[in-house]
Amino acid sequence: MTPLEALAIALDCPAGGPPLDADPIDRQGWCYALALRTFVERPQGLALGDSDTLTLVHGFPRLQVADRALYGHGWVEVERVLRMPEDLQGDWPDTLASVWCIDPIVDHALPREVYYRLGCIDPQHCRRWSDPQAVLATLLEDGNIGNWAPEDGLPEEPQWLDGP
Repeated sequence: MTPLEALAIALDCPAGGPPLDADPIDRQGWCYALALRTFVERPQGLALGDSDTLTLVHGFPRLQVADRALYGHGWVEVERVLRMPEDLQGDWPDTLASVWCIDPIVDHALPREVYYRLGCIDPQHCRRWSDPQAVLATLLEDGNIGNWAPEDGLPEEPQWLDGP
């Protein structure tokens, strides 16, 4: 089986999750599948430019409820690079870059600094893939769609972070 065949099977099987446009309540528990699908399918709604890059991320946010427990989660980060018009390049940097996190459960995008602060996400406990071939290799190696992030050394107590 080729990596592309394995990915097609993972995305088409019932474990592939609900449609990307499903109601958030129907998405609960499907973050890894939906993040993988967003990464691979690059939905038109993202309005990606030629210089934008997608990164699949697995990490450990904290619940925003009573016990504030860590939980495994998958999301997609979009790095957007804006090129300034030539007539402004003397007054501004030639390019401006920003990174946005797309949460596949709530289907919202937030600046990475905000997303990580709200979720108390430690970037040291995240794993990232921007190369589709590396994603396919990890999928084949692990035999599942997530969580692929390292769990060693996770803090037991809630911590507020200053961002990535």
